[in-house]
Amino acid sequence: MMFDHDRHGFVNYEQLKERLEPIERQLMSTQADVDAVTALVAQVATDLATAQADLQTQIDALAAANPAVSLTALQAAVAPLDAAVVALETLAPTPPAPAPAPAPAPPVPPAQGPTGG
Repeated sequence: MMFDHDRHGFVNYEQLKERLEPIERQLMSTQADVDAVTALVAQVATDLATAQADLQTQIDALAAANPAVSLTALQAAVAPLDAAVVALETLAPTPPAPAPAPAPAPPVPPAQGPTGG
């Protein structure tokens, strides 16, 4: 039996609290896990944005100091960082998949005549 019921069949507060505490701990640890991942993602986003800004500063300085040097390949190599920074800024949970459509109803058997078939 899940709960010890008192003589009226009701669960008392202490019994309910006892059963809910493990669930609450699980939820809190889950929230703690989400918070930890959130902090890691925020740090990655910050590091990536910093790297992108630093690289852009270096490319600009290189272009100014060496106008005859083509930086096209370097700029193309750095371009994905811009997209990654934007992607991290707009990151959102993937929506759940839609529920599958209900199965079609089975076919109705044909009616049988007075002879039974």
